[in-house]
Amino acid sequence: MVLIEKVGWVKVAEPNKVPIGAKYTNPRITYDHKYWYISVGVEVTETAEKSTGISIGVDLGIKDLAVVSNIDKPFKNINKTKEVKRLKKKLKRKQRQV
Repeated sequence: MVLIEKVGWVKVAEPNKVPIGAKYTNPRITYDHKYWYISVGVEVTETAEKSTGISIGVDLGIKDLAVVSNIDKPFKNINKTKEVKRLKKKLKRKQRQV
């Protein structure tokens, strides 16, 4: 449940998605002619995590999507695969038809 000024307590559909003990800011309620929605900003105080002292370098490229300094194998760029090229070609044809 969420407390809204001038309205009172409002029951939410997914109560475990809203953090307990947090400060809510700027609530907005919208209606799309079928459902009511509430969106709120949440301020949560988190404890600072301890630093491990490990630095990681990331290089973004064209041939490979990313090369990470602590991993030997680079991440593949999925936009360069045959499947994606085939789908782009198909999309281009369909857009011309429309």
